[in-house]
Amino acid sequence: MNLMSAMRSMLGLGVVRAASSSAVPLRGAQVVSAPPGSRDSPGRGRDRADDRRDAGATARPPAAWLRPQEIVLDVDVPDRRRALEAAAAYIGRAHGLDPATILRALWRREEVGSTALGQGIAIPHARIAGIARPLTLFMRTRYAIAFDAPDGKPVSNIMVIMVPENGDTDDHLLLLAWVAETFSDRAFRACLAASTTALEVDKAFAERAGPCPA
Repeated sequence: MNLMSAMRSMLGLGVVRAASSSAVPLRGAQVVSAPPGSRDSPGRGRDRADDRRDAGATARPPAAWLRPQEIVLDVDVPDRRRALEAAAAYIGRAHGLDPATILRALWRREEVGSTALGQGIAIPHARIAGIARPLTLFMRTRYAIAFDAPDGKPVSNIMVIMVPENGDTDDHLLLLAWVAETFSDRAFRACLAASTTALEVDKAFAERAGPCPA
């Protein structure tokens, strides 16, 4: 099963809402966040009409949604559950949200079916209350971990997407599909693998499979 086939299968399962677990702290991880004003990240300086015009013009979600707001590298976790705990902890800390709520929503989605796509990639996603736009985090684990992927390969590249509880379902499915399409690009995956710092990963996403950072 290729990445897009896996994505189509995953989209058929929908986006799960949050229904307690404690989240683990991120220690020694290399991180970068979008500084205020550095890009049109969700909720900054744009309204929904602007986003819809952009999406309609390109048949893609707004560009800001496709670039991770937070990037965490070299995260030392032993398994899928701990990876999601780490992601929930960082998203909660960065956006002033309850990590337990984030983790609960993400884990419920995994219980429906793995969000791994194959080729070492997973896209955990769920709906939560308290946000107006999608929140995205890219996490690379120190060691590849089992994720019940369709190709049986362990996962090290994890793109977490949290979407508003009452947001537009079509928008969210479009975002998931486009993220999967991005990861399906071999040139992009090679560029991402060659990126050794959080800033280089950010640039790779910004360029979307363009020339690799020097």
